[in-house]
Amino acid sequence: MSRTNFVNQSTVITADWLNGVDGAVIGAIGDGGSAPVSGMDVKNNLALNNLDNTSDVNKPISTATQNALDAKLTTPAFGAVGNVIMSTGTSWVSSPPALTVAASNVTVIPTGDIVATNVQAAITELDTEKLAKTGINASAVIPTGTTAQRDVSPAVGYLRYNNTTNGFEGYGATGWGALGGGGSGQMLGDAAVKAINYNSQTIGENLTVATGTNAMSAGPITINNGFAVTVSDGCVWSII
Repeated sequence: MSRTNFVNQSTVITADWLNGVDGAVIGAIGDGGSAPVSGMDVKNNLALNNLDNTSDVNKPISTATQNALDAKLTTPAFGAVGNVIMSTGTSWVSSPPALTVAASNVTVIPTGDIVATNVQAAITELDTEKLAKTGINASAVIPTGTTAQRDVSPAVGYLRYNNTTNGFEGYGATGWGALGGGGSGQMLGDAAVKAINYNSQTIGENLTVATGTNAMSAGPITINNGFAVTVSDGCVWSII
């Protein structure tokens, strides 16, 4: 309703004036002809029928808002320290299944002499390039092969077991040479101090008695075709 000034300095309060005021009030909160019979009549006539005198905590929310909330996952209680929770997409589980990730998808930062950038490649690199062992307190597994299978371009420090000469050998400054523990030029027996040295009766490789050294073999010795033993100046190779 439009604003009405019922009283001013020149207003004379009469029965007719009061009737006018009463009519204006009834027109505002009644039905225009009679007083309202309920609070809802007043609300309707004042266009307040959509209001509800409800406490904040109990006020309803719109249907659209409720639907949006229903679509959200309920955050669970975390429980004890160390408890892991995971969403399945529709619910939370406190004991999620084991997470399986392919080793090839797990990246690593290369370090040392490892060049691989993922776990699987690093494992493969270790399998093919590093020395294996049979156990923590067991044995190292070194390459085994014939004399003909030696490295084409060996470097000082290479070790292997030669199953042509049936002995361990290593590559040093003067070439391949036998190592203690069996094979050509080795000592027989397991005693701490051994009494018998033995060597192969055939030579199937090129050997050099290096400057500043002497050599000795138990004969007879046969040097296979295509191979030679070189004795450096000032050196001696004795065959007894």
